[in-house]
Amino acid sequence: MEPSVILFVGGLVVVVGFVTEYLFRKTGVSNIIFLLFFGFFLGSIIGIAERDILLTAAPFFSTLALIIILMDGGLSIDLYDAVGGSFRATLLAVAGFIFSTLAVAAIAFFLFDWGLIYGLLLGSIVGPTGSVVVISLVNRLKIDSSVSAVLKLETAINDVIAIVIALALLNSLLLGGFAVPFVLRDVIAKFSVGGVMGLIGGFIWYLVLDKLRGQQFSYMLTLAVAFLIFSTAETAGGSGPVSVLLFGLALGNEENLSYIFKREKKGAAFDSMMRTFHSEISFFISTFFFVYLGLLVTISNYLCIVYGILISIALVVVRLVAVEICTVKSALKKSRQLITLMLPKGLSTAVMAVFVMSYASKYPDRISASIAQTISDITFVVIVATVAIATVGAYVYRRSNKEPQVQSTLAITEKQ
Repeated sequence: MEPSVILFVGGLVVVVGFVTEYLFRKTGVSNIIFLLFFGFFLGSIIGIAERDILLTAAPFFSTLALIIILMDGGLSIDLYDAVGGSFRATLLAVAGFIFSTLAVAAIAFFLFDWGLIYGLLLGSIVGPTGSVVVISLVNRLKIDSSVSAVLKLETAINDVIAIVIALALLNSLLLGGFAVPFVLRDVIAKFSVGGVMGLIGGFIWYLVLDKLRGQQFSYMLTLAVAFLIFSTAETAGGSGPVSVLLFGLALGNEENLSYIFKREKKGAAFDSMMRTFHSEISFFISTFFFVYLGLLVTISNYLCIVYGILISIALVVVRLVAVEICTVKSALKKSRQLITLMLPKGLSTAVMAVFVMSYASKYPDRISASIAQTISDITFVVIVATVAIATVGAYVYRRSNKEPQVQSTLAITEKQ
């Protein structure tokens, strides 16, 4: 492909991303759906690039996307709110993820005739909720701050759980089998090592940023440190994603750290300008990645659409059960319908689907290329379906909450 064509397509993707993001803020209709279909149009209908060429960039592009989204997730979590709603959010994240993974694995095992490990892999990919969509929809709704905090914290927690579990399952496939003790040991080790390295690195970098206050290129240096921490954690046998999440968490809670360590607060080291630049980078990466997933999707077997819709319905059902369990004897119970519908799949789901395809391309003797393609196609459908469910659910909730206000206004007018 000619450089001029690549630049034209790249510019077009950014324009489409900006327009759809603007419409998302105005209407509540997620830009993810438009970006996925735009990528599908470019790849399957126009045939702008060969899939084999696109797959060569998958490992690097997927890793970069993981670093950006998890660092963003860490920066957006307020420790004070997190501690207040941590039990319910953690319970919801873990229960929702386990129920979703097992339900999807059962469907894949009995309906697709897949092996258990492939079913669990698909379940772990479509299990987590998408932070960008959830946060954007929640911010548009007038809901209790505790509900908002739980939903935001849940999506950050299950993003990490899903990524670590999915990568552990992929490693099991590479080793030629599925062993529960191996997967559990791998997950615990990765969380422990990655978590410690991320927290220590984040605290140290918080002190360094305090000395570099006002210096140019501080954000790019911070991003470079995130890359180093991710790579070091992976090399040491830990989880790079967990380390980056906690690195971002440390930087995003400077006030809390200042209070804990009794340091004089001089203003944010990771200031508003750095946050703005980070949001620009996040927008760029997420926009291109959803288009990238659309480019890789083929949906040559239209049963994938049926399977994707069936899995999406199953995800709603099992999330309803998880929410009922997690809101027992809690003020959150009155918002359980909204919490149930906040299950849109997002960037981490797209990233892991692409990871599976890149692994299948690199290790065709260990991972089935046809199953990897089917996972990608089903993931595409599940993302579209669950984002649509969450969008409609948010719209209905907003409308239903307006009606009592209108009725009360009419009642007051009649009395006068």
